[in-house]
Amino acid sequence: MGPAVPVQMKIPMDLKPYDIAVNEDDDSAEVNLYGEVVTNIPTDWWGDRIEGLYIVLADFLNDMETLKNKSSVTFHINSPGGEVFAGISIYNRMKEFTGKVVTVVDGLAASAASIIAQGATPGNRFVCNGTLTMIHGPASFMFGYYNSNEMRDSIKQLDAIDKSIAEIYAATTGQTAEQTRTWMKATTWMSAQDAIDKGFADAIKEDGQSANMVLNSAKSVLNVNGVPMAVRGWQLPDFIPIAKEIPKQKVTTGTEPDVIKNNKNLDSVSTFNSTNDKNYLDLSNELLEEINKLRDEG
Repeated sequence: MGPAVPVQMKIPMDLKPYDIAVNEDDDSAEVNLYGEVVTNIPTDWWGDRIEGLYIVLADFLNDMETLKNKSSVTFHINSPGGEVFAGISIYNRMKEFTGKVVTVVDGLAASAASIIAQGATPGNRFVCNGTLTMIHGPASFMFGYYNSNEMRDSIKQLDAIDKSIAEIYAATTGQTAEQTRTWMKATTWMSAQDAIDKGFADAIKEDGQSANMVLNSAKSVLNVNGVPMAVRGWQLPDFIPIAKEIPKQKVTTGTEPDVIKNNKNLDSVSTFNSTNDKNYLDLSNELLEEINKLRDEG
């Protein structure tokens, strides 16, 4: 378990990795988890922030501290997971809460997020219709030169992490650790009812909104209830619908492209005017042929 392979994706400006709403009247709180759980914001080779929704562990644990004595706290989960130790830390902190803890999978609870979903008070793990829960074994990213002893040490560490995750699942699902490790090894995707049947949830939340999922054509970004998630390199189930790719339009000399026609029909759009249109249509045949060549090669 670890952050997904970085991909380019557009994050809505108003979307936060998590938010907390407190109701003082009944001493309850609701937490929406919509990002990857990480210890630090991921960066690329040049030190630049990798685009994504990230729940930074230290910040989130500090916020959780203010909720631990509430009479009831509900965690709404729609997350691709993240770093396993961050997920386990959040799970353990949830177990320290003095009041009732409820978890609701609103969309996706994958990888480390599936551990967080197990942190509810017994009998209070809910899933909405159309949601997915995914469990798999831990993985690590290695770059550099390593000898055989170092590689064996890395395998031992992964095996130990694998065992600890399986034990958490076993403690909350009623399954044996051997069984949960088998499911992890196979990368197991569960529908709402599957999660209940296998012990990863207690009931379907009937008043919850049904989840909506779609993959981009490259199968690198999964959009779940409007939240984009990087999933490049994942073993994805075949039943997740794939968005239709918008066909590329071929430009022909002397023909007005649809984008100009469409914009002419919109009074509020002034991107193209008659001068711009004429300049566009006056492009040389040589340039247009180059445009079409690049399009076909792309």
